[in-house]
Amino acid sequence: MRVAVDAMGSDYAPEEIVLGAIEAAREYPGKVEIVLVGNQEQIKQVLEKYGDWEKLNITVQHAGE
Repeated sequence: MRVAVDAMGSDYAPEEIVLGAIEAAREYPGKVEIVLVGNQEQIKQVLEKYGDWEKLNITVQHAGE
């Protein structure tokens, strides 16, 4: 299943949104693909805090607005 998530859509974005996506990807390995949508640079900065994120089924789709 592919799930697109607005990574910029909350008061605590993107930190909390990205953390939730990482937790979900860890919880359901191989069963879910998570696409984080938003400012790619900001999202990647948060992802880099979690070294194993590249092993998870998470991608980033840049959306400037």
